[in-house]
Amino acid sequence: MASITLTIPDAKLSRVVDAIKGMYSIPQIPDPAFVGEPAGAPLINEFTDNQWAKERVRRFVVDTVRRWEVLEATETARIGIIKDDAIAS
Repeated sequence: MASITLTIPDAKLSRVVDAIKGMYSIPQIPDPAFVGEPAGAPLINEFTDNQWAKERVRRFVVDTVRRWEVLEATETARIGIIKDDAIAS
């Protein structure tokens, strides 16, 4: 498996993490230490700040590739329809 490494200077890391957290809230999950409590478990962050920034970047890349693949498939299908129409004429 290949990997892509994104290196952010230490001096800029907090700015990047803050921007990602500001745009995308960290998902919360029930605190496992309180599961089964009658009042319900309090919520905790599913990721640390840095983990969340990394996960959001990963999701962005995956979503971008999927959107591009859909666009490519749509364009290929459109070209196929145009060619089929030209043959039928």
